[in-house]
Amino acid sequence: MGSRRRQIPDHGGDRNQRTGRVFPAAADFEVESRGRWTAAGLLPERVMTHQKGRASDQRAEFDWDALQLRIGDRPAQALRPGTQDLLSFPYQLGLLPDLGASRSLPIVTGKKYADYRVEVVGDEDVEVPAGTFRCLHLRVPGVATTELWLAYQRALLPVKIQHVDRKGDLYVQVATAIEISQEPQ
Repeated sequence: MGSRRRQIPDHGGDRNQRTGRVFPAAADFEVESRGRWTAAGLLPERVMTHQKGRASDQRAEFDWDALQLRIGDRPAQALRPGTQDLLSFPYQLGLLPDLGASRSLPIVTGKKYADYRVEVVGDEDVEVPAGTFRCLHLRVPGVATTELWLAYQRALLPVKIQHVDRKGDLYVQVATAIEISQEPQ
């Protein structure tokens, strides 16, 4: 159904890439996010969507020095600190202080820039191909709803992500393996 990959090259460890691929019935699309690791966590620099192997107009450029965000061909707008893209936010959640409290996060989808409410559902045991984990269950409600399960014993990395789109189609991503070379400090 889908895949998600996080890659951190060896040169200084400050560059990262996240790629998500979903295969709905009619269209094949891939979202790619590129950015940096900082003391505050992930700092997206660019997010792009490719459909059927070709770049689409769904893209965003983050200019952190000027605090400007450009979505597609639209004029630049103010970029708020802490903004994430659709692929980076599940990983950034585990790096936030006081994750047990509900909050809103500014997220860029490639089409729009908005605040998304993240609600705490509670703790649950979740079984996925990578194992059984005690998780913090979070929900991002809306017309399309996303639920995330972050594993306590795996640095709060997402082990399951479930998304129900506006049409009611369900997409589920589960961890098949988790390798952490160094636990975050």
